[in-house]
Amino acid sequence: MKYVLFRSRLSITSGAGQLIKLQAHELKKQNHACQVYCEKKRFKFFLSTGLWARKTRLKSNILVLPDKDSFIIDHSGVVKNADVNFVHNVGQGRAQLTEENLANDLTDNAIADTKSHVIANSFLVKKVLRNEGVAEERISVVYPSYDKERFNVDKRIVFREDARKKLGVAPDIKLIGYITSGNFKKRGLDLFLDICGQLPQSEYAFFLLGGDSIPDEYQSHELVRSGQLIHKPKCSHPEFWLSALDLFVYPARFEEFGMVIPEALAMGIPVVTSRLVGASEILLDDYQQFLMETPALTPFVETIKRLMSDQGCYQKLQQCGFESLRYTDQDYSQRTLSVIGSLRPLSES
Repeated sequence: MKYVLFRSRLSITSGAGQLIKLQAHELKKQNHACQVYCEKKRFKFFLSTGLWARKTRLKSNILVLPDKDSFIIDHSGVVKNADVNFVHNVGQGRAQLTEENLANDLTDNAIADTKSHVIANSFLVKKVLRNEGVAEERISVVYPSYDKERFNVDKRIVFREDARKKLGVAPDIKLIGYITSGNFKKRGLDLFLDICGQLPQSEYAFFLLGGDSIPDEYQSHELVRSGQLIHKPKCSHPEFWLSALDLFVYPARFEEFGMVIPEALAMGIPVVTSRLVGASEILLDDYQQFLMETPALTPFVETIKRLMSDQGCYQKLQQCGFESLRYTDQDYSQRTLSVIGSLRPLSES
C-alpha cells in the first residue's frame, strides 16, 4: 500500500507545506511507499524540499489517482475519498458562525458527511468541526511542530545583529513584529497597526513580514503613510528576520494554529496574542495571564508596555515559552503517523 500526501497548492512558506515535508520524510524513513500529489506549484516545492510532487486533480472533491491501492492523507481538508483529512484552515467566517447557522450550512465542509478520520491542529478547530457535524470519535488533535534546526536561540544569536542592521533598527530600539504567510484581514494586520500606533514612537520600531507588498487598504494608516512600518515580503527563511524582534505581536481575529508562535518562542521571543489563536493552547499556566480572550487594542498595548518595561517579567515569559515547547519532544510526524498507523484504510471498512 502506498501513502499519498495531497494538498491542492503546495508551498513551503505555509505551515501545511512544511508539515507535508516532515511527514513525507518520516514515511520514507520508516520504509513506507510514499508520494506527494498536488494540483499546483509542484516545481517550486521540489526546489525547496527535494520532494517531487505528481500532478493530479480533484473532481467534485474526489481525488483522482492512478493507483487505487492508496492510503490518502489529505492536507486540503476537502477530499471526500481521503482516509485522513488534515484540517489546517477552517476560515474566520466558519469559525465565527453560530452553532445553529453552522448546522444549517455545511456547504464549506466537504468532509462532514464522509467516514474519514480528521486530524485538527488545535481544539479551537475541533470545536468548529464538531459544530459542523463531524462526530467526536472521528477527530484527533495533534499540535504541529516547528523546524528545530531553523528556529532556535543559537540561530537568533547568529542572525540578530545583521538582521537589525538590514532593517535599520538601532540596538537600543525595541522592535515589535508581526509575521504571517497569508490573510492579513483574518490575522488582524489592521489591529497590529492600531496597537503599534499607541506605543511611543521614539522607543519602538515596527516590522511586518508577509505578502508581496502592503495592500492598498492599509496604505492610509498613519504608521504606513509615515514610513514607520518596516515591511519585507514573505520568504522561505523567516527565521532571519524573526531573529531581529524583541516581541512578536499576533492579534489575529482567528488562527487555527499559527506555526509562527512556537517558532518565535523557540528563538527566545515572547509572544503577545489571544485565545482565538490555536497555538495559545500549548502555552503553560504561567503564560495565561499574558493571553487576551480576544484581540482588543487596550489590553494588547498594556501588555506590551508591561513586558518591555519589566526585564524580570520579560525573562520569565521567555523561559515559560521554552518550557511550553515540550509538546514537541516527540516529533510531529511521529505523532501524526502514530494516529494514522492506528487506522484501517476505508477500503477495508
